[in-house]
Amino acid sequence: MWSKKQKRAYHRAKSGVRVSDIIKVPIKHLVLTTSPAGQDLNLSNDFQVLRKRIQRKFNVLLAYFKVETNEGYGVLHVLYRSKQYLPQAWLSNQWSDIHKSPYVYIKEVPDTDIARYVVTQYVSDQGSSYQRCSWSQSWVCRGFVQSWKRHLRWFNQWKLKLNLTFIDLLNKWNLWIQNQVIKQITLF
Repeated sequence: MWSKKQKRAYHRAKSGVRVSDIIKVPIKHLVLTTSPAGQDLNLSNDFQVLRKRIQRKFNVLLAYFKVETNEGYGVLHVLYRSKQYLPQAWLSNQWSDIHKSPYVYIKEVPDTDIARYVVTQYVSDQGSSYQRCSWSQSWVCRGFVQSWKRHLRWFNQWKLKLNLTFIDLLNKWNLWIQNQVIKQITLF
């Protein structure tokens, strides 16, 4: 049985993966480590510097979900979606310059249940080193967490009267995500 923390992280990750499925853009798993030389630096702030460098160099606005752990001296596990290839050597050089840590691992993830993998591996309660998770506004859309909470309140209010199951709630949520993606696509 998952804890509330795990369920929350899974929902946030899975919602962004669902967006990727709809728009047919692959998810990649990026691992950014911290060396002893970078242990006093702020991992999240340094990730934002890297994200901005990626945007300037490759014209890619990263839609991401990240989990910060205290493995070793600190590690970020970042799921991001992009059609653009980001060279591992370039990322490693930039991360070394920013965070004094040259080790960067990146791979495309063919499995759409990467959200489950990230949560079970890095957000689990069994001796976990999980610190926090966060995401970009473009991971799903702005305000999606509040909308999910409204969906939950609706479900809890009507589940007995309408004989609803959790699957009904998930189907309604997936339809909501799909509608948000369509709205975003039509804006461009």
